[in-house]
Amino acid sequence: AARTPALTHGSPLYIAQRNTVVIGSNDGVVYAYNATSGEPLWTYATGGDIKMRAAYDEKRDQVIFASTDATCYALDTRTGRPNFAQLTGGDMYSTPLVLGDTIYISSLDKRIYALDAITGKIQSYFETSGRIFSSPAYADGSIWIGSNDGRLYELSADTLVLKGFHQFSERVINKMVYDNETKRFFVLTVANEIYCMERAS
Repeated sequence: AARTPALTHGSPLYIAQRNTVVIGSNDGVVYAYNATSGEPLWTYATGGDIKMRAAYDEKRDQVIFASTDATCYALDTRTGRPNFAQLTGGDMYSTPLVLGDTIYISSLDKRIYALDAITGKIQSYFETSGRIFSSPAYADGSIWIGSNDGRLYELSADTLVLKGFHQFSERVINKMVYDNETKRFFVLTVANEIYCMERAS
């Protein structure tokens, strides 16, 4: 059994291709372990807590994650060496979404960002009216993000241009879930409500 030295809120990321488990902790460090033996492989320290699960970019073999130091990081999966560190305007509680050559990630500066997956450079962003704790999702050809302004936003995947939104009674701080089979959207709010939605015909 492996053990991190601080409280851990985020879920572990299992990378089958590398037989590796990666997890961030409240000590600001990301830990990588051999998934079979639990042997430590590498660590990487940031300037803030790591609250959410990392994502794996298979095409570039890198681990993508966010920290409350307002930075999105990309690390080489084998070595833990940084490929880039992109600063945003606020703490980050988001699990990144890797889609093709773009990384989508949200920030407490009220924005969702599209980053170049190689350089980390900001390609575009969309600003909501509230802080964003939720993680982005890709569904039905669009990027979806919930905000503390109580809205679920639908954005174009290429430029993050607004396509539409739905206003709820309370904040949306969790990731939206989409069922490809039923074409239904599931959204949770902090008012203890769960919504099942369909597109208007």
